[in-house]
Amino acid sequence: MTPLPFVITVVRVRAVVDGVPGMASTPIAFYVPAHPVVPPAPVTLAGTVTGGVVRIAWAPGFGPGNVESYVIEAGNFPGAASLGAVDTGVVDLELTAALPPGTYYVRVRAKNTFGVSGASNEVMLVVP
Repeated sequence: MTPLPFVITVVRVRAVVDGVPGMASTPIAFYVPAHPVVPPAPVTLAGTVTGGVVRIAWAPGFGPGNVESYVIEAGNFPGAASLGAVDTGVVDLELTAALPPGTYYVRVRAKNTFGVSGASNEVMLVVP
């Protein structure tokens, strides 16, 4: 028999007033992954700069683990997130933003309930 990819957890809620438990609620079932998995790192990150507007695009990584959002990291030297890390809050595979002049080193990470992936490849973007 093949094990299920998730575990069914049943919860009932009961109020307690002055130390006296009330009636239990109707059972609610939750499906929890049997093996919590962080998503794989995004791949093939590429970027372009046109007139001060930066566009980056990437592909989802290959492997188990659902993606709930992507985190964009930017630094002023390779491997750094010194300029910030922003959770996109969405599963879109591209981002366009106007940036002030400078050199940016950018990478992307996938995120879900169980954690954040490793980093994608890094791209250097020069905004004139």
